[in-house]
Amino acid sequence: SAVGRATEPSVGETDLRARRMSDADFADVAKYDRDVFGADRRGLLEMCRSEAPEYAWAIGDGRLGGYLFGRHGYSFEQIGPLVARDEPTARALAAACLSAHPNRSFIIDTPLRASWVEWLESDGFTLQRPFTRMRRGDRPPRERADQIFAIAGPEFG
Repeated sequence: SAVGRATEPSVGETDLRARRMSDADFADVAKYDRDVFGADRRGLLEMCRSEAPEYAWAIGDGRLGGYLFGRHGYSFEQIGPLVARDEPTARALAAACLSAHPNRSFIIDTPLRASWVEWLESDGFTLQRPFTRMRRGDRPPRERADQIFAIAGPEFG
């Protein structure tokens, strides 16, 4: 996990394609999420969007390139899940959301991808603790880990 405080616009990662999630985006988001995580998580995504709509963002022109949700927490706001086709897209989504909420404290449960963690640290986040994904049995995971930049939280599996 990484912890940080949103400040003024994040390290030059603005992207006009990043936008607040619309109802039209949500259907594409649910399908993309199912493809990336290998399970139907519509209920979780609907909960995140209804409880913290200000943290629901989408990106892409004509084709969905990524999405971000968040939740309210006791000590920190939680960002995640954050799914994107590549790291520049993930950065643009995170930057748009963080810039829209200056001076709030956030936590992100993120994989330890060096360039991604370095970018978060350059934007004021501090690595707090490692996070290990677990699985049961020999069956390979169905998720597409290369497109997951933050999870909803360990309590959601």
